[in-house]
Amino acid sequence: MAIEFESPGGSMGVDAACLDRRGGCAHAPVVAKAYTVSDGKLVLTLTPADEGGFVVTSPLDPELVTEGETIEDAFRMARDAVRALRASRVKLLRKLATTRRSA
Repeated sequence: MAIEFESPGGSMGVDAACLDRRGGCAHAPVVAKAYTVSDGKLVLTLTPADEGGFVVTSPLDPELVTEGETIEDAFRMARDAVRALRASRVKLLRKLATTRRSA
């Protein structure tokens, strides 16, 4: 799976398989501490975690915070977090709607 990376030096295409847990890559000698990746559906910011893997956030949804061991795992966990956030927001909106009707 090819993923576009945004780093301070610009955008570069890198094969996700070449990245290690610390963000090192044979194709990219300089990797930012945190970088933005996209699979065409989600935009994520990956920050290498001290204990290995990545802390995963989204610049488009500040409530999305999760972690993953690999980039593929990060996207899987982020999709799950998006579903949970969506369900939570729907529940909150329903509760607000019933509160307004009874007031």
